[in-house]
Amino acid sequence: MQHSTKKRKTCNRLSLSKSDTELLTRFIKMKWPSVLFWLMLTGTGGAKLLPPERSYKILMLLPIGSRSHRNVFMPLAEALADRGHKVDMLTSYDIQHQNPNIREIPHGLPHYPRATINMFSDANTVLGIFHTLGDKMQKMARDIYQVPRVRELYKKRKEYDVIVVNNLFNEFMYPFVHERPFIAMATAGMDPRQSAVLGNILSPAYVPTLFYESNCGHVFGRLANAIASVVKPFYWRNWEIIPAIQKEGLESWIEGAGSAGVIYFSLGSVTKGNTLPNKYRHMFIEAFSKLNQRILWKFETDLERTPGNIMISPWLPQQDILGHPNVKVFISHGGLLSLQETLYHGTPMVALPLFGDQPTNGARVVANSWGLSLNYEDLSVDLIISSLEEVINNTKYKENVAKTSRLYKDQLNSPVERAVFWTEYVIRHRGAPKLRSPAASLSWVQLLLLDVLALFLLVIILSLIILHWIFKKVIGVVLVKRI
Repeated sequence: MQHSTKKRKTCNRLSLSKSDTELLTRFIKMKWPSVLFWLMLTGTGGAKLLPPERSYKILMLLPIGSRSHRNVFMPLAEALADRGHKVDMLTSYDIQHQNPNIREIPHGLPHYPRATINMFSDANTVLGIFHTLGDKMQKMARDIYQVPRVRELYKKRKEYDVIVVNNLFNEFMYPFVHERPFIAMATAGMDPRQSAVLGNILSPAYVPTLFYESNCGHVFGRLANAIASVVKPFYWRNWEIIPAIQKEGLESWIEGAGSAGVIYFSLGSVTKGNTLPNKYRHMFIEAFSKLNQRILWKFETDLERTPGNIMISPWLPQQDILGHPNVKVFISHGGLLSLQETLYHGTPMVALPLFGDQPTNGARVVANSWGLSLNYEDLSVDLIISSLEEVINNTKYKENVAKTSRLYKDQLNSPVERAVFWTEYVIRHRGAPKLRSPAASLSWVQLLLLDVLALFLLVIILSLIILHWIFKKVIGVVLVKRI
């Protein structure tokens, strides 16, 4: 018996609630970059998120970015705001949102005028667009931390539960995320350079470099991609962008001190500024507030209620700072490396030795009139002020370190060149055994001259024995003659 079955078409109907309909409407109205990001956030399932444990405070930083980049941030900001979280956004645009949980904060700087950027001329080459946007970054890095509302955000950054940064061309905002939870949002796609900084190294064998189109399917494409993966980060980090940002912001601040100059304060890489006892910390802050100079202080955490002439930073390029002619004195822990650097650059020092070789180095500073050395137990506001004014105003300290600096630099070749030569020399000559000290082949008896001392004692003893024998014989002859 044959059975005939007739296939029947079925249609599954999708039922949408009112909230789902509103969500779909918003989804359809989005531009494609936002749609892709929304898909990434929401996924394809229909699972509901659990209610948040509390209302979080979230800071979003996108001071440089196009309107389309802002449109990538907005869906996330709106979704977080809808869940009761408070979102602050630092942007280059005027306030456009009315959600009570979203606070847009325009920085107001004119350094990213979208109307004046000509992509037809600027984007002819990869370096062209890098140079254009890099120039904007330099100006932003120089000025953005002078904007009162930005400074206020920076002071309160630890109040936020997480900070979200537009990762491309916004590296000057990374001081905000120091020791804070943060998310880098890749609005233009993941850049292997940025990814590597965050610990996720992407292989150029199959991941194309951002802004450089290469076919990784054949060997020449992978070669070009590998070269671009090395050249672009080097150019960015070591050649134009990052060095220029660091120089403009710091150099302009140092030069802005005028003839009064700058005092550089660093306790080295081992002794952290935040371990400085409060009584000394308050002494320095009070003393600095009474000086005409600006103070550049390497300090790893925030300092509250600091006067306007103090700049705090967790890391500073010490060599560049000491080499600047407007830096008048270096307050240092007195470590040997810091002493060498300040002498090389001819900058007087006020040493604050604490342990190890530092007290000895401090004594050398005083003995050679390179500066002064202070004991923590004797510190007071008046002593700090008088010591700094003495070193700055008494020309003998500057003259002496300048003389030592000339001696340092008057060499046939540089110390690095000598180190390279001797490293290669040892390799060429298989360890250069001829340069090894003869002491290396001596026993401890020979090294301490114990065998020589033993021989010397033996000679003395034998000499005494012989003298004793001679004396005895002489006495015997004399006595026999008398008898």
